[in-house]
Amino acid sequence: MLALLVILAGGYYFYTTQEDEKIEAIKAERDFAVDKDLIKKVVFTTKDGKTQTVTEKGGIWYIDGKRMSKNQSFLFVEALSSIRMESIPPKGAYNQIMKTIGRIGILVRVYGESDELLKSYYVGGVPPDERGTYYLMDGAKQPYLLNIPGMEGSTRGRFIKKPDDWLDRAMFRYPNKDIQEVTVEYPRSKNDSYKLQKKGNSYDVTPFYKFTPKKKASVNERLVEDYLENFHIGFFTEAYVNDHPLRDSIVTHMEPFSKIRITNETGDVKSLDLYPLNEVFNMQGQATGPNVDKYIERYYVNVDGGERFMLTQHILAKKFLWGYDFFFRS
Repeated sequence: MLALLVILAGGYYFYTTQEDEKIEAIKAERDFAVDKDLIKKVVFTTKDGKTQTVTEKGGIWYIDGKRMSKNQSFLFVEALSSIRMESIPPKGAYNQIMKTIGRIGILVRVYGESDELLKSYYVGGVPPDERGTYYLMDGAKQPYLLNIPGMEGSTRGRFIKKPDDWLDRAMFRYPNKDIQEVTVEYPRSKNDSYKLQKKGNSYDVTPFYKFTPKKKASVNERLVEDYLENFHIGFFTEAYVNDHPLRDSIVTHMEPFSKIRITNETGDVKSLDLYPLNEVFNMQGQATGPNVDKYIERYYVNVDGGERFMLTQHILAKKFLWGYDFFFRS
């Protein structure tokens, strides 16, 4: 009798353990969200084989080594951390859902601090009403309909974007201490061109061209600090226009209105060449020096010798387009 009880107890324990394991496995394959504080790297791959990598460093997110915009990084992390299961799809839709995942599914792999894999799953298609997105845990057979609470629509778009749409709109940001030299050249107004150089704890401002007379007055340090603070805040673009049909013609055949070069403490140089938009389309005559507020509204900017091509507004650019005389005003 005792032996029978032992066998029955063992069988019950085995059965309940098996059931518990099944329940935990089901919970695991329905739990796609990852605590945002644990996410340090995300690798996602589309069916055409294109892989992109998002990493976090010091609270800033980068995609393939380029800084993401705050808005895009927020939406991306939200899609990873706030996603919740809404329902189990009807059996009649199963085959079509799985076919769609096999055809357009995005494989998402989320990693932690020590590069450990936290989650691996596929982001698939959407239901007919486009409310939610079908997800499938890597290695599982049951897809689920997921969404972010309070959101109407699909999260799929948070993983598929044009390359430039991910990126931060700042062409540069430099803490004052990191700037060793700034040169601003106006090819059509050479006497307004200047070179600002760090000299110990202060700065020296000299003409860019040797033939321009050097000021005898002392540099106004307060104005220099105000000028450099603009570099700390950053120079922002209105739009990325890398595919502009006139890009090559503009850069090859037009003379820039201004050329900006920034050298940091390690000797790396950031270059920006500005071309007034109105000159590209022959709206008015040529601009000359820095006092062009009523003349220029926008510039095309060729960054780092063609790495990026951008459109920016004069109201944003003029903070960096001072004249040589400006630094000596009282």
